Amino acid sequence: MYGQKFKHGRDLQVSLQFFGYRFTLATALNACANLASLEEGKKVHGLRIKLGTDIDVCVDNALLDMYAKCGCVDNAWTVFQSMNDHSIVSWTTMIMACAINGQARKALKIYDEMRLKDIQPNYITFICVLYACGQGGFIDEGWELFASMTRDYGILPVEDHYACMVNLLGRAGRVKEAEEFIVRMPFQPGVLVWKTLLGACHVYGDMEIGKRAAEHVLNLDGKDPSTYVVLSNCLLA
Repeated sequence: MYGQKFKHGRDLQVSLQFFGYRFTLATALNACANLASLEEGKKVHGLRIKLGTDIDVCVDNALLDMYAKCGCVDNAWTVFQSMNDHSIVSWTTMIMACAINGQARKALKIYDEMRLKDIQPNYITFICVLYACGQGGFIDEGWELFASMTRDYGILPVEDHYACMVNLLGRAGRVKEAEEFIVRMPFQPGVLVWKTLLGACHVYGDMEIGKRAAEHVLNLDGKDPSTYVVLSNCLLA
């Protein structure tokens, strides 16, 4: 709906007058991000530049997110550097922008820069940096970050963090270690964790662990057809 609404400049101008700059620009950028519409996103960016410095950081965060989801890390970095203020959302969005676009090492460097500025990471920040570790194969860094969540910041890992660690180990072919990690979880593992392990088993052809992972998924969600597909592929591999 929003993608159609903000497709034409006249509609955007009317919305600016009616809803105000912050809401309209952020909503338009979110629509462009969800549609991966770089051309339209750049038009909104141009309007944001014309409006000058009197813009809430939320708009610039939405701009970062738009460029990230359109695969334009350099553009996102340029916006990030031009911002007067950086919230934890700004830092986290920039970290994820690098992580999802093949720049895992840069994602970790940005995280280190954030810490040097005494910005406290939140649980979403850790999801992003752990995901970056998985993308880059940085196992030692991943373990250290996972440990630092509770040790340094008092953040208890939730299922998303455990799934990131399973993904990290699984992508490195350490499927058995990933399963043992799941077994040691302090709460009942959910579908996300077991499906992540199942995906790793499919890649590396580990039928034994794959069967166990699939059983757990089906016990939790017996109507999930993708599990049967992945399991059958494991058996055929």
